[in-house]
Amino acid sequence: MSYGISVNNSSGNKIIQDENPIYALKRSGTLSQHETTIQGNTPYRTVGLPDLYGYLVSGSNAEMSDDEEVFFEVDVGDWVSYQPWQVFISDGQTNAYNTLRYSQVTSTMSSSLSYYVFDKMTSIPNAGASSGYGAQVFNASSQCMWDSSKLTHRVSQGRIISSTTTISSTANAVSLRSWYLKLSSGSGFANGGHTNFNSWYAKRVSTSSWQIGVGPVDYGFYPYQGGWYNFATATTILTGDAHVMLAYV
Repeated sequence: MSYGISVNNSSGNKIIQDENPIYALKRSGTLSQHETTIQGNTPYRTVGLPDLYGYLVSGSNAEMSDDEEVFFEVDVGDWVSYQPWQVFISDGQTNAYNTLRYSQVTSTMSSSLSYYVFDKMTSIPNAGASSGYGAQVFNASSQCMWDSSKLTHRVSQGRIISSTTTISSTANAVSLRSWYLKLSSGSGFANGGHTNFNSWYAKRVSTSSWQIGVGPVDYGFYPYQGGWYNFATATTILTGDAHVMLAYV
């Protein structure tokens, strides 16, 4: 370009510029627990595994469209798993749902889950709305491309994961997409058996490390009739890698 500004870091990456579209924070908020019980019963918990909490994205401000991307903030020691589906299984006689059957995000985060939705923009919305010290960068059309008081997309790492992986990163939020679902074998249809819902999760192990892996992210299947819904053998319904992006919010 003939005129403009570009600020690069030590790796040669542009961190401030006025030429290309950017990803900037469009909206943020918190999701409240959607379901922690089912039909008045406490969800089944397998021995040695922590309680889970369910959150619903559809119909909330965290729901994405077009170029939007949602990140969930995770505390150290906790994890999130995001499945953009709801499970319904029937053998023709008994209908079964996953325990947190109306949820699309399961997590060990209790009470609430903070989300941040970023969108591809040609300028930062509401730039210059706050007073005080700071800096701004405008392009030739007087659109603000960078504002020191606004949150823009700061990505730590992005990967496609095919097996349990530890990632060194100080990021505090994650975007996780996966199409993997495996149901473990049950332990008795008529006497309180259970089935684990296994899928990809993103766990913030420490302030500088994340683990991306497959494990139980939901529990049991509670049918409208009879006892717990079980499978004689483990059943893989969907297969696929995890698409992960770690970021700072």
